[in-house]
Amino acid sequence: TMTTLRTATSLVDDTPLTVSDLELVFRATIEVVEWYNLGLSLGLPYYLLDTISHDYFTSQKCKHMMLTSWLETGSGSWSSLVEALRSPLLSEIAVAEKIMEYLINSALESAMKEGGGKLNPCTITLHGPPGVGKTSLK
Repeated sequence: TMTTLRTATSLVDDTPLTVSDLELVFRATIEVVEWYNLGLSLGLPYYLLDTISHDYFTSQKCKHMMLTSWLETGSGSWSSLVEALRSPLLSEIAVAEKIMEYLINSALESAMKEGGGKLNPCTITLHGPPGVGKTSLK
């Protein structure tokens, strides 16, 4: 759910992504075929995506250039990428969940290193109507 996404995203260091992160972002979205819709979901204008589509002939190169353009805007972040993947235009839920799992695991690993390998116990209260998967949280 979006609440789960927001909660999970808040656990992750969401510093802006830059062009130097391009290969990592490209690998994270390798399964996404609809690069044009991903670009729209990331907030890139139609005219830019049309130009990319006209100038580059393979979908992989188009996606690479689209991601480059998005990262150059300075508004790129893991949370905005995950939100775009989850948008109704794409519905790439599995890809979004893989990225979140990677980010959460990285954040936990980093926290373990900083905290000397100790975890502090906490209580998590899950709210929501029956049948939304609260008991299947891993």
